Amino acid sequence: MALTALMALGAAGCKQAKTQSAPIKITYWHRMTGSYNTALQHEIKAFNRSQSKYRVVGVSQGSYDALQEKIMRRPSPRRCPSWLKHRTPTLATM
Repeated sequence: MALTALMALGAAGCKQAKTQSAPIKITYWHRMTGSYNTALQHEIKAFNRSQSKYRVVGVSQGSYDALQEKIMRRPSPRRCPSWLKHRTPTLATM
């Protein structure tokens, strides 16, 4: 339920023509690995199956440091995530 609410918030700014039937893709960068990533992917799949407006794609970056490095490289807008999970104190210093 919390994941559904967060995904909806992450996609709230997306604009798409009403006639377009393809789901809006939300790329979600995170640091989860192992069993945490497995659990997160399960939640993402459940969310994707529960509706057809959005399609979330979770992409593990392996660690907070790797995630921060990717963010700091400032990828092009086409390669940026729609949503990311990071440590709050680190984001405040970026």
